[in-house]
Amino acid sequence: MKYTHNRDGASASFWHDSWLFGASPRALAPALYSLSRRKHRCVRDALRGGAWVQDLRSRVSAHLLESFVALRTLIELVVLSPDTRDKFTWRFSSDGRYSASSAYRLQFVGSVQTAFVQLIWKPWATPRCRLFAWLFVQNRLMTADRLLAHGWPNGYFCPLCMRNLQTATHLFIECPFSRQVWAGVAITATAPSLAPSSWGNHHRSIDWMADLSEGLPSLEASRVRSWSSGTYGLSETPASSQPPPLRSAPCWLGSPMRRLLGTWRVRRSP
Repeated sequence: MKYTHNRDGASASFWHDSWLFGASPRALAPALYSLSRRKHRCVRDALRGGAWVQDLRSRVSAHLLESFVALRTLIELVVLSPDTRDKFTWRFSSDGRYSASSAYRLQFVGSVQTAFVQLIWKPWATPRCRLFAWLFVQNRLMTADRLLAHGWPNGYFCPLCMRNLQTATHLFIECPFSRQVWAGVAITATAPSLAPSSWGNHHRSIDWMADLSEGLPSLEASRVRSWSSGTYGLSETPASSQPPPLRSAPCWLGSPMRRLLGTWRVRRSP
């Protein structure tokens, strides 16, 4: 994390600090580090009389000789300045000083941008609804395909259509029974974008979720509560207009559907 400007070597750690041309001996020769008897010497004490070599005595085997010689060659090029103290520089900030904010930003180096924040974590929903949707888009729900991959007992087929391997994508997007349920949800919620007939071809569940949330209209909070309470909001839709599977959908199917539906942002009409 920090770079040491070599001076007297009294403060810098021999193995852990990056004093050897921008790198630490531990990073350059991890196998030698694991064999050293004294891992916390400062640079000055380790170089005095070749103490770091003594710490490795009788422990360096033939296959480590090349690594040992390479490290020793670099160390012999270093000249300490006894009259000045070591200086430490934080390499992840422009002024070379450590700050909590720079350490926080460091955690996101190499991270990948996703739509999870906008589609899952920011929208109004209970925590378990958000967690369920997060597991869904990452294919971490314990459906038959994942149980099969772990070698655990499973029913293999989708319990709704009994035709395909049960996967998260099939269960919520591809299954004919689920698509009829979604069609009923679209009618009840007056949300045409939820109807399967309006869906495009998506290879990823996150793209499917983004497509559905794009055109979701405003809903009254009372109607959303009717979904979360398990009533499906069917009291507002004539029974004759509801698809048969929706009228007979059991509660165990409605629960995950309601959780997924709850992840989309619900706004009151102005």
